[in-house]
Amino acid sequence: MAKPDSDLLNKYRSKRHSDGTPEPFGGSRASAVGGAMRFVVHHHAARNTHYDLRLEMEGVLRSWAVPKGPSPNVKDKRFAALVEDHPLEYGDFEGKIPEGNYGAGWSIVWDRGYYRPIGDPVEGLAKGKILFELHGQKLHGKWTLVRLKGKDKDWLFIKEIDEQMDESLGTDDYPMNSYFRDFQSTIWMPVSTLKKRCSVPLQKPNRQHCQTLRLSRCLPPRGKPLAVK
Repeated sequence: MAKPDSDLLNKYRSKRHSDGTPEPFGGSRASAVGGAMRFVVHHHAARNTHYDLRLEMEGVLRSWAVPKGPSPNVKDKRFAALVEDHPLEYGDFEGKIPEGNYGAGWSIVWDRGYYRPIGDPVEGLAKGKILFELHGQKLHGKWTLVRLKGKDKDWLFIKEIDEQMDESLGTDDYPMNSYFRDFQSTIWMPVSTLKKRCSVPLQKPNRQHCQTLRLSRCLPPRGKPLAVK
């Protein structure tokens, strides 16, 4: 018997304070009915910049932290750490988690859409293999999550062989824009690009050669292209 979503979100809520973060706390959106369910990928510039894959399951977004991000190359087996479930409303969340809070830093909705599980995803979670099709703005086709032997939280996120695979490409070949914006992400992008686009001083780039912007005047309104200087 499935747990109520309030129970599934206990760990999520225990790590956050509603008066300290703009993140949602759950309880206002109904889960999908039928074969198609929501998925979202966040790009999160926390202490260590990473991606978060989230699949709707049992009324919540089951979540994996993917340090290197998704890749269309079937040879790239991306490590994915199973983390706490997130509320369905998190699929709309984008912004800055303030300093002093869990996961502090900017986060964008890097991709979003729906997924069709191939088999029962809850059963697959228990058995250690979840196969599904993604229908997003950037990610398409069949993918799989496979749990590493003897590990509860350690998984691999892998592109399956299909028409959307491409062994000549990798994560960095996907567009860096937010799902909600029609221009390159101003939250972080290669430093060389930022120097052309933003006149404010830059912080030291992280190990992924990307720059986290914490200065709001570099972030234009949604939908408005960022002019190159």
